[in-house]
Amino acid sequence: MAEKHVDGFGWRIANAILWYMVLAVGLCSREAYELIRHFARVSRSEAWVNNPWFLSIALSYVVGRFVRNKGVSSGLNAVNALYEGIGFGLISFVAFLAFPMDYLRDPLPSGARILYLGYALKFGCWLYLAGCLTRYLVLGNDNAFFRARACRRPMPDSTRDES
Repeated sequence: MAEKHVDGFGWRIANAILWYMVLAVGLCSREAYELIRHFARVSRSEAWVNNPWFLSIALSYVVGRFVRNKGVSSGLNAVNALYEGIGFGLISFVAFLAFPMDYLRDPLPSGARILYLGYALKFGCWLYLAGCLTRYLVLGNDNAFFRARACRRPMPDSTRDES
């Protein structure tokens, strides 16, 4: 007898809180890196990792790996799950870019206004990622990360002649 495992509402909320903490750290990755370094009382010269981009890369890897593993467990074949994981890893890397938030407080000079496009792309990717995580974690939609249901169907062999 196959037993279906159903996550409790409390576990989903706890999981959502942890993922939202990851999203918050990723949104302000440069500031989070400086805050962690400050609380750990590590100077810049003594730090093992002396770059705030480490958080961006590490968190985007975590998101990409999570989506890939979720795809494999929900029935996607390994290659398509890997593609979805890479796609979400790239989206999360853009969402977690280590741009300083100080630039948003003061108006930029006219030559540097292209940075506003970078910030808009960053916030757009972050909102998309937050929306997908909300659909998956809070609403319980297991297909929140996967847009192509055709990936679950077996692909026809293109080398065979149909006639």
